[in-house]
Amino acid sequence: MNRITVNQAISKGQKWVNYPVFGIMLLGFGLTMYLMTIVKNVWIFPIGFVSTIALMWLWWSFVITKWRIWAFGNCRNVHELKRKAIEQKLIWNDNSWFNKTEIWSNEQRKRWIEIEKMFVQEGGVESIHDDGQIPNQTIIKNSEALKWKYGVMILGGLIFAYLELKDGEIFLPIFIIGISIFGGIFLLPKVLDSSPQIILTNEGIKFKDANLVSWSKVKKANVVLQGSGKNARWYLDIDYRSKDSNGNLGEYIELSNFNLNPGKIEERIKIYRQRERKRKNR
Repeated sequence: MNRITVNQAISKGQKWVNYPVFGIMLLGFGLTMYLMTIVKNVWIFPIGFVSTIALMWLWWSFVITKWRIWAFGNCRNVHELKRKAIEQKLIWNDNSWFNKTEIWSNEQRKRWIEIEKMFVQEGGVESIHDDGQIPNQTIIKNSEALKWKYGVMILGGLIFAYLELKDGEIFLPIFIIGISIFGGIFLLPKVLDSSPQIILTNEGIKFKDANLVSWSKVKKANVVLQGSGKNARWYLDIDYRSKDSNGNLGEYIELSNFNLNPGKIEERIKIYRQRERKRKNR
């Protein structure tokens, strides 16, 4: 049986399920609006709206079962795949009513019963291709782009406030100046901090102002997505088997503002943990 990684399965799910659903939505609503400009009938909008939603849901209901069979049948770490599939809005939580709208054939149900047995077992450890190109240490710092972003925002706010003051405005410029001063005092120093925020090594992980925690003492290290749309944020959710030097049993830290993207951070964590396991098994 061919084995695929969790990220490969999620990527295929996006292409099979989410992207076509989004395309149906754009096409359906766009066609509805176009017909409303041609056919002057109040029923066009509700009919078009309901039809588009129905087609979106019908596509999801059929294709998600095909993806489930393929993805969970070929991925070793079914527990992580399930967690990520829920985060990426491919499937719903087990207790969701929407799961009942999935359309299954008898053959698919028989196959799924076999696949479900994998969930009873301990989650397999995903094997990551390691060509040795990843260095023994990865230092993660604040993004340089973030520094420019905050700097431009504060400078732009001050310039705007100055122009408004010249035009005789008082309250809005004072408000903007206050926000700019707040950002300059409390936010800018954090993003200008060039010291390492996270250090990943073959031996373990180290957060700023804390000692290195060996991978053997890490119980869980997941990169998770919280929120949706523009409010979506990536976080590193990590639990330790014992407290670190600061007395913490783990960390939950946002990854959006670093010089290494969340996908790369997750990949390197897996590779470093895999290296440690191989070293111990020698």
